[in-house]
Amino acid sequence: MPKRKSKRKTNNKKLEQESSSNPQSDAASVVSDISDQPWTNEGSSIEEIFKDLLDQIGEKRASLRIGGLKKLRALLQTKYIPQDVDENAMTMCSGIANCIRGRDSKEAISACIVLGLAAVTLGTESHSLFSEFRKLLTDLGNDHTKKAALRAAAIRTLSMLCFVGCDDQITALEIQKTFQSLFSSKEPEVASASTNAWSLLASTLPSKQLASQVLPTVGPKLYGLLESKHFQTKENAGRGLALLCEAYYTEEDSLDKKSVKEAEPLIDEVTEMLQDLATASVKSQNKKERARQRASFREFLHTLEGSSYPSETLIINGTNIKIAGWVKCMELAEMRWWLGVGLQTHLKENELLSQIFEYELQILSRDEIREAREDRIYFSKINRRVMQEKNTRTRKIKTQALVRNDEDD
Repeated sequence: MPKRKSKRKTNNKKLEQESSSNPQSDAASVVSDISDQPWTNEGSSIEEIFKDLLDQIGEKRASLRIGGLKKLRALLQTKYIPQDVDENAMTMCSGIANCIRGRDSKEAISACIVLGLAAVTLGTESHSLFSEFRKLLTDLGNDHTKKAALRAAAIRTLSMLCFVGCDDQITALEIQKTFQSLFSSKEPEVASASTNAWSLLASTLPSKQLASQVLPTVGPKLYGLLESKHFQTKENAGRGLALLCEAYYTEEDSLDKKSVKEAEPLIDEVTEMLQDLATASVKSQNKKERARQRASFREFLHTLEGSSYPSETLIINGTNIKIAGWVKCMELAEMRWWLGVGLQTHLKENELLSQIFEYELQILSRDEIREAREDRIYFSKINRRVMQEKNTRTRKIKTQALVRNDEDD
């Protein structure tokens, strides 16, 4: 008799949430998409491939549309093509809008991601995308009948469109209030996405406004989210509080007594909560998750205690660019989420990223890029050789000292 197959129950909802919130799984899927793409082969120009993909997302069959959206996402991540996106903006917007309004949530999520990538590609010229999709994405994020993953994608896309393409501060503040209203959502993915989206837009505000106006009003709401059972929500809330406290310490000397009096008790409460989270040990978490939680909240805690702020160094065309402070580090983390494996390509070519992170864009030829890489390898070898020689001398000195001590004895 044939063996009976064992039936294993799997929590599909949990698996869907983990895959949608895990940047590593997203990056892996994009890498697999890229390896099979037509633009890796010779014969077709990027412009022709881009137009073919726009035609594909307008097909009647859902599977063809979803496949086209995945390829379009990979193309926009790995290639910087602002001219092609601008020239075909109407066709692209029409196709994306139809996909977002469709019944399939996976298709709508993919369409939202493609829309966000189009905004990153167009940069400051993407104000028309924000104007066209603002209402649709806002309604989708507030629609309780939709799946949480789709609502979260709409919220994150709206924040990116507003971050890149909105010049009006009043409109941006209205969008932020929309995100604030979703902090208390019963869906963990929605609450997590809204806190992350709010923090991204808050990074564009002046530090004095964050310290005097935003910290007393929004700070307590973020503090309440630190008690959430969902790790990503807690982490995003902690990051938002770290951003506000960094602004407070920067502007502390220029604030009036009322603002300082309102902020200090809140900072003390948040510090105490972060101390508990930085040392917490939850049985339901595995070792890797506990380590990540402790590391994240320890970093937030250092900011609230005024001891240190995050920093990171990027290497762009052989030049070191230092990213310091919560504002820039948060914006870099968001760009890293959107661009994935194509981050380095956009750092080298995308004008938007050069404006955000304040470095001079250098368009180098292939020969110049190769020379810069060879120089970096050469100097790294020299530094390694110097360190080896230093360590050898140190060992010889220690050995000679031990020999002398033995002879004296």
